[in-house]
Amino acid sequence: MSNIINTILQKESIISLLNESEKRYILGQLKLPYSSELNDGEALRLSFFLINAIFSEGEGEFDKAIAYKLLKSININSKKGTSLFEEVFGIEGVDSKTIYYFYLANVALKADKQISIRVDLKEYNPVTEGNSNWKYKLLNKAFEAYILLVRKQNGFSDIERALAVMIP
Repeated sequence: MSNIINTILQKESIISLLNESEKRYILGQLKLPYSSELNDGEALRLSFFLINAIFSEGEGEFDKAIAYKLLKSININSKKGTSLFEEVFGIEGVDSKTIYYFYLANVALKADKQISIRVDLKEYNPVTEGNSNWKYKLLNKAFEAYILLVRKQNGFSDIERALAVMIP
């Protein structure tokens, strides 16, 4: 499978997509304005493909940071970004932003980007409105607690928040 992935990553259109997502990622990290020609739908589908390969094969031969940067290049706070993400990655009953940050945290840990993910997760705000279905409520709260434990912001406050989420 990793040979197929490496072949796909060498295609000119994919290289162009990766270069554009890299620019958007870097300039986004620097908080600089940038008008991008990146096709978010293509970036999300490629990211989904790479993330599945990362976690189905274990250790792939391709750079896991590619999947992280592709995912990070999506503006999850925009209506368009959230809608596209939900279409490609969505899980019924789970908040799109929560699942986005869950995937981002997992890929970052797999790509050995612990410092980057703690910075990138600062943007995460737990969902306050609750789902009435207990299954979906449990899924959202489990993802939320995990994200807070990865982020570990403000010393022990995120750890305490994660515990409070799981043990109300």
